[in-house]
Amino acid sequence: MRTDPRPQAGFTLVELLVVVSILSVLALGVALGTGGGFARSSDSPRRMADRFAQAMNNARDRAVLGRRVVGVHPRPDGWLIVEPAGEGRWQPATQAMPGLATGAASGLRWQIAGQPVLPGARADHSAPPLIRLLPDGRSTVFSAAFGPGRAAVVCRSDGWSAVVCQ
Repeated sequence: MRTDPRPQAGFTLVELLVVVSILSVLALGVALGTGGGFARSSDSPRRMADRFAQAMNNARDRAVLGRRVVGVHPRPDGWLIVEPAGEGRWQPATQAMPGLATGAASGLRWQIAGQPVLPGARADHSAPPLIRLLPDGRSTVFSAAFGPGRAAVVCRSDGWSAVVCQ
């Protein structure tokens, strides 16, 4: 039995567990609210290419099922899917999909209809897009390379088939 009248200093194990669990839930909420994932900038070129192929296939489906043209604006950090807004203007169909967080310097290279494209020169998303997906399933011929040099993963479309990444 203790004879010391002073209470013990510190926290109980239960108090510490409650605080840690509350902080974990808050951290998860912040992570999901600011982009949906952890450390997206460190994605491998393969994961980025797969995400791009999925976005392009979804855009193609949107064009075919909606019976309307859907466009894609190349950007230095990824791509932006757009739809006609009337009177020759285009509007974003979805949020911008960032590619590599550090931009073109990290190795995202675009080529459309056989010509290299510098995406920074076309920042206006209301202008006609360089890549168009038509209601009959056809698209502009393009390729996008994710990653540096020979280690790059290249996604291509021949204008008729779905995007293929190799």
